[in-house]
Order: sequence, then C-alpha cells, then structure tokens
Amino acid sequence: MEYKLYLDGKFVDASGGRTLGIINPATEAVIREVPYGTRADAAAAFAAAARAYDGWRSLTAYDRARPLYRAAELIRARVDDIARTLTQEVGKPHAESKGETLAAAAQFEWYAEEVKRRWGEWVPASAPEKRLLTLRMPIGVTAAIAPWNFPLLLISRKIAPALAVGCTAVGRPASQTPLATMEIFNCLHEAGFPPGVVNLVCCPPADFADEAVENPVVRKISFTGSVPVGKELWARAGKNLKRLSLELGGH
Repeated sequence: MEYKLYLDGKFVDASGGRTLGIINPATEAVIREVPYGTRADAAAAFAAAARAYDGWRSLTAYDRARPLYRAAELIRARVDDIARTLTQEVGKPHAESKGETLAAAAQFEWYAEEVKRRWGEWVPASAPEKRLLTLRMPIGVTAAIAPWNFPLLLISRKIAPALAVGCTAVGRPASQTPLATMEIFNCLHEAGFPPGVVNLVCCPPADFADEAVENPVVRKISFTGSVPVGKELWARAGKNLKRLSLELGGH
C-alpha cells in the first residue's frame, strides 16, 4: 500500500521533500508520516489532469464505466482494512467507518451506471425544417476538496461523477485525515484509470485553493467545508467565471 501523492498515474513524494505526521485522535500518537506537498505539487497535478482530459473525454461511456466498476470492487474487497485506517485517523467507530467505506464504493458503482444515461434533449424549434438537439459535455479539469469528518464518502462523491462524464480530477483530502483516502487511491490506481485522469495532492489548504482558483485549466471546483471558506472561494473564483459546487455547514 502506497501512502503518497498520486500524480499522473504514479505515487510520488512531495516535490520539496516535506512530510506530515497524521495523528490518532484517541492516543495522540503519530500513525504515519505522509508526503505533504506545496502549490507546485497541486500545479503539477492539474497539469497532468489537463494532459489526460482529451483522451479521457473521447472514450465512450462504457469505456469510462469499466474502471469505475473495478474501483468499487477493489474498495469493497479491502473494506475492513480501509475502515480500520479511517477509524484510526478520524476517531469514528469501526462500524461507521465500514459503512462510509462501502458508501464510497457505491459512488463509483452508481456513476458507472448513471453515465450510460447521460443523454441530451430534443428542443422545440421555431421553424418546421429545423431540429434542435442539446448534448451534455464534460466541463474539463475539476478540483475536489474534502473535509476531515467524512473523507472517503465526500471525495468519492465528487470524483466519481466527474470521471464518469469525462472530466479529469484532482482531489485534496483534509490534512488531518489523508490515509484512508490514499488507500482508496491505491484502488483507483489498480482499477486502470489512464495516467493523469485522477490525481491526489495532500498539501496545505491555501496552497491547493490558490492554485485551483487561479489556474486557468481548472474549470470546476467542488468544496465541502465551512461557510467562510466557501464565501472566499466564491468571491475569488467569480473573477474567472469558474464554476463551483459548495456544501457549506452541512447544506
């Protein structure tokens, strides 16, 4: 099992060599040291996602669904180990951790099915000789920012639909709870996604947010967290007309 950043299909250390100790809240002991990147690592991840975008979006829905199904299978096969890690870093009961892990797997399975029904609509035309058809298209590179309390469910709920429709994605787990998410990304690696399609960067929140809102290749940001941070992201992303999905304060 690799506990590292995941960039362009490879598990790597942080570019500056920095690490972060992840604390067990029950004992206050360090569970594991993980690479802790910088804005440069976030930029590298977004660049990899941008390179992979054209190839990934050009695949059929059935081709994109296959690694999503495989990811769900791998997560379920390792549910006990992933749940044990989640309990150690978050502090929730094992039964709840197992339920969250299974819910994360369900996201990949659900969107593997749902993407096959991503059809358009015929629109009434103003002239009888015309036919108007709308098509739904992927938006591009997406950034997914998850909180500490439900790290697996929320990052999966952001990444799985993005991948399904043809977007590429870069995820950032909370600095307190990246370990189980890294285990999920081991499953994504083995599931067979092409390099750069899905990436993971553990780094300070400001570094990731600054790169996400200012980098022109990032077309969409999905954030779950506090209302003040959501307001700041909205104000900054609005300057570049960058789209946002915000779940703030539980809503």
